[in-house]
Amino acid sequence: MPAVEITRQDLKEMIVSSLQLEDVNPADMKDDELLFGGQFELDSVDALELVVAIESRYGIKIRSQDVQARDFKSLDSLYQMIRLSQKTSHP
Repeated sequence: MPAVEITRQDLKEMIVSSLQLEDVNPADMKDDELLFGGQFELDSVDALELVVAIESRYGIKIRSQDVQARDFKSLDSLYQMIRLSQKTSHP
């Protein structure tokens, strides 16, 4: 499957579907929504599942030495990290 150009809405939908957040409507998610410690109550297993889903969907490789906790703080910070990774991976 070819990499998908990221949009905030697509990221929200991917998070909901890949983590099976049945009670969450992607359209209701705010860009500054906290991913961990917020309403989603995500844990370290969810973080790993999210990394795998991001790599597959957006065609990037997330290396532990290149990512920081702040990149996964909110939807917007995650969006920015993926967008930057796509730009540097596909000049």
